[in-house]
Formats: sequence, C-alpha cells, structure tokens
Amino acid sequence: MSSSPILTVALLLVYAFVLLRRNRGSVLLSPAGIHFAYLTLYVIVPVLILHEVGAPVRAGRGRPFFIEDSCLLALDIALLGLTLGCMLARKPAEGRAPKQLNPVDDLSAAPRRWTLGFLSGLSLLLTLIFAAKNFESLATLVSFSSLFDPDRYSEIQGFKTDALYGANYLLQGLNHIIPFVALFLLAQSYRLRTRRERAWAISLIVFDVLILFATGALWVAFATVLMAVMVRNYFKTPTRKDAVASVAALVLLVLVSYALKRGATSLEEKPDDQTPAIVGLLGERFSAGARQLQFVLDTFPNPAPYEYGLTYLRDGIGMIPSPVKRLFFREEYWGGYNGYLFYWMYGYFGGTAQIPLIGEFYSNFGSFGVFAGSMVYAYWLQRISDRLRWRNLRNLSSVVFLVTIGYRMAEATVEGLGDRLMVSLLWTAIIYVLFFYLDLPLPDRPASAAIAG
Repeated sequence: MSSSPILTVALLLVYAFVLLRRNRGSVLLSPAGIHFAYLTLYVIVPVLILHEVGAPVRAGRGRPFFIEDSCLLALDIALLGLTLGCMLARKPAEGRAPKQLNPVDDLSAAPRRWTLGFLSGLSLLLTLIFAAKNFESLATLVSFSSLFDPDRYSEIQGFKTDALYGANYLLQGLNHIIPFVALFLLAQSYRLRTRRERAWAISLIVFDVLILFATGALWVAFATVLMAVMVRNYFKTPTRKDAVASVAALVLLVLVSYALKRGATSLEEKPDDQTPAIVGLLGERFSAGARQLQFVLDTFPNPAPYEYGLTYLRDGIGMIPSPVKRLFFREEYWGGYNGYLFYWMYGYFGGTAQIPLIGEFYSNFGSFGVFAGSMVYAYWLQRISDRLRWRNLRNLSSVVFLVTIGYRMAEATVEGLGDRLMVSLLWTAIIYVLFFYLDLPLPDRPASAAIAG
C-alpha cells in the first residue's frame, strides 16, 4: 500500500488546524506547539523532500537506501492518531475553564532549600568528576580556536563515543539535576518577584548550556533554555509579539550554535561563500529523523530481539546502575533501545541514533501501534498543554514538574519515549518524594497538608 505526499501534507494541515483551534491563542511555546514544530521540521518535511528528490540516504555508516512510500504511510497513520487524540482531550465548555490560581511558594521552607542545595552540590560533584576523567579532551574542545576548526565536529563525535556514552550517571547533573534546580529558582523568582533567585537561575542555566555545548550536546542544552522560557510564560503571559520574538531568538540561537559546533566558519577555503556548507550541514542534521524512520521501517518486523513492547523494557533496564544490572542481565541488554539497534545489531555507531516516536511505536507494535500510540500520546500532551494554559497549578514545584514533563513529551517526537523522557520522569519522581513524602511543611500550612497539597 502506498501513500501520496499530497495526502500527507493535507493531514498535516488538518492536524495543525485542530491544534490551533484546541489551543486558541497559546499554541506557540506550549508542549503541543513544540511537538508540532519538531514533528514538522525534523520528520515530515525531510521525509517529503527526500522522498520527492529520490536521493539516497544513510543511517550511520550503513549502506545507502531511499525514503519510500512506506514512510509516508507511517506518517499518515500517525497524523490520524495525533489528530484524534488531540480532539479527544477533554475541553471545558465556554466560560467553565478552571479558575486561575496563584501558585503557593512551596520552595522557601528550610527543608526544601536544603534539598535544592543538596541537589546542586550533587550535580556539581558529578560534573567535576566527569571533567576530571576527561580533562585532556575537554581542554581541547573548550578552547576558543576549536570553535572555528573544521575538524571540531569529528572531534566532538569521537569524544562522545569515548566518554559520554560511558558516563550516563556522571552526566545526570548537567542533563537533569541542574535544569531542575534552575527552573525551581526561576519559578520562585517570578512568583516572589525577587532578583536573587533569578540571578542564580540564569547563572546555572548559562553554566549548564556552556558545558553541554563544549561537549557537543547542543540539543540537550537547548532544552534547558526552552523550558526556562516556558516557565517564564507561565507567570508572565506572553503577547503574540513576545512569543514570536522568543521563537525567533531561539531559532537564531540554535543556528549559530550549530554552525559553531560544526566549525562552519572555516569549512570553506573562501570565507565569503559559506552558505552552501552551512545549509548542507543543517540539512544533514534535520534529515536524521527521516533517515532513521525509514531505517526502522525497513528493519522491522524482521526477526529481532525487539518486538511487541520490548524496547521499553530494555530502556528501563538501561537505567539500572551497571554494578546492579550486571548481576541479573546479559551484557547485550544493558543499553537503551537506540544504542542497541544502531551498534549491537548493525555493528556501527554514527552520530545521532535517536529513533523518532513514530518509528519507536512501529518497532514495538507495528502499524496499529503507530495509530494507537500516537492517539494516546497526543491526548496526554494536550492535557498537559491545557493545564499550563489554564494556569491552575497549586504550587511552584508543580509548575516546574509539568513544564519539564510537557517539554520532554514534545521532545519525544524526535527522541522517542524511551530516551530522555524516561529519565526525566525518574528524576521528577525522586524530587517529588524528597519534597512531599518526607512530610515537609509548606508555608502557612500544617505538615499533614503538605502531602495532600
């Protein structure tokens, strides 16, 4: 069965219309809007272009292949599920939207401040250990001259293979703990209108972004900035002009950062003519989702150790500390699904290995999984977007938790549910337990009410 590009574009426009109607006036920089941007720019547009051009593509260092009609069909099924899921999300009748609440500052109590201090110290310690273990490589990567070196990208990819993929727990401070602490402080600064917390939050975000950028983790760093903008928008309703300006600034930040990451300023011998090189690099990066989606469609449902939900089981096993999981699981089950698919099964690793959400659904449950999974995903993503739009969360920590989960779900459009979303959910649960199940009192409320609140 084949599919037409015109049908895919039509279904995308229908989904866009439903999202705009469902999120009237607030779709930009909402989880639903970010998801749509990732889906369109990272998956659908590259699929359509590569399909129509008929150019051969590669996944990693494997043999070349082509984007086929099966890829368009998978997108059509997913768009139908996404549209239906968004429409099924409960919408209150006109005039009955939940009353907006001024969230309680549940972060000022001494035990909460000690908890945030402990998390900050833990993240700093993990980062220092990681830097010490990779001091020589980092010293080269962070030098100013390396930003303009055409070999910078290959050095970063080599560094990732040698260091990053063996240091998941040392990187938790940069990837998850520091962003959580920074967002807590940022939310508190907007709620209490204080400059001290905001200054600390901005300092943590800048530190996090710079270190991650130095190691080549551009998209992880970009996530922290985007979540900070979402927290700000929760407390300060953006005008349309503000939203457009924020989007433009974020796009410019990504383009400039990516050009520097690839050493784009010295890719050409003629410094006055570098546009084709930069465009080519961006095209290769944004086509990764399309290439890997077709790769998965070509691979499954051939006999493999991944079918019928087992990729999520493997992702869960991958989060268990290595000394523990060595006692219970064979080595081939240690990593996440993406790493296993691209390295263990096919013998190579070449840069980005994330499987888009649609491909992840397909490799687990086939075409039905694409439709049903997309529908459930869109339903919960819209519910989260609604809660943030209604601004009816009771305390500051809930704002940060929901912004983080909402963004990670949107990011899962290109990363898959079993990647950073799963780890973010784990850290959300850990911090929630530290905050609310130690019977810590909230301001102006008895301790017994803290858990219920």
